[in-house]
Amino acid sequence: MLHGNDQNDKPFLYQEGVLLIAGFVVVSVVFALFVVTVSAFAQSIALPMLSIAGIVLLLICLSGISYVFVRTGLQDKSQALGLPSGSIQAVIALSLVVLFAILSVFIVTAMQPSVKPLTGLNLADRNDQVSRLGSSFAGWQQTKEGEFTVFVRDPTVDTRNDIGKQLIVLIGTLMTSAVSFYFGSRATAAGAAAASADQLDRTETAPVITKIEPVDGIPKGQSTQVTITGSGLSKATTVRVRQGENFLDVASPTPTDTEVVCTVTPALSSPSGAYDVIITVAGKDVSKPAGLKVLEP
Repeated sequence: MLHGNDQNDKPFLYQEGVLLIAGFVVVSVVFALFVVTVSAFAQSIALPMLSIAGIVLLLICLSGISYVFVRTGLQDKSQALGLPSGSIQAVIALSLVVLFAILSVFIVTAMQPSVKPLTGLNLADRNDQVSRLGSSFAGWQQTKEGEFTVFVRDPTVDTRNDIGKQLIVLIGTLMTSAVSFYFGSRATAAGAAAASADQLDRTETAPVITKIEPVDGIPKGQSTQVTITGSGLSKATTVRVRQGENFLDVASPTPTDTEVVCTVTPALSSPSGAYDVIITVAGKDVSKPAGLKVLEP
C-alpha cells in the first residue's frame, strides 16, 4: 500500500488501483467498439470521429495517471495536470506524429485518378465525344473491333489532388516544427540548468586558509588534532603536511565550509621546524606556507 504526502488524509488504497485498471479496460473496450462501428462510415466522417475519440481517450488516461500522482504525493502543482515537467509537451509531440501518419494515409487513399474512361463507345460516339470534350479529352483506345474507350480528364480531381499534396506538406511542416520545438526547448532547459550550476560553482567562495591550531605546534611521536580554519573548505578531500620531501601522517580529515579538522602524527624521525599545510579542495590545492610547527618531544 502506497502512502500519500502530508496533504492526503488517506493512503493510496489497493482498491483504488484495481478500480483505475478496470476503468482503463472499460474505456479501451468502448473505444475498440467505437472503432468497429465507425469503420462502417465513409472515411470523411470516420477519420474526424476517430481522431476526436482518440484525443478523449488520451485525456482520460492522463487524468487517471494524474490522479495516481496526486494520491501518492508525486504531483507537480506548477505543471499541467500535475504531471512531471515536459510530460504534456511530449504527449503533444507524439500525438502530432500519430495524427500526421493518419492524415497522410487518409489523404493519399482519398486521391483519385484524374483521368476517367468512357467505355463501350462505337465509332460515331467516339467521334462525338472527342469533338465535345475539347481540353478535357485525354485520348482514346480501341478495345474490340468497333468498340472504343475514350479517356476524359477531370479538372476538379486534379484540384483536389493538388490540395491533398499541399495539405500533406503543410501538416508535415507543422509536425516537424512542433516536435523540433519540443526537443529544442528540452535541450535549452538542460543547457540553462547546466550553465546555472556552473555559474553557482564559480560564485562559491574561493578556498582560503587563515589559521592553523595549535598555533604553538605539535610534538613528535604522538597524534594531535589539528584544526585548519578558513573559508570555502567544504569540498576539501585531502590534507598534506610537508617540509621539503618529508610528509607527516595525516588521518581522518573532516571538512566544513569554515574549517577542516584532522589528526596529524609526526614520527620521531621527522625533522623539526615549520611545515607547509596543503589542502586539496575540489581538485585544486590551497596552501599555508610554514603553517604548522613540529616540536621536539
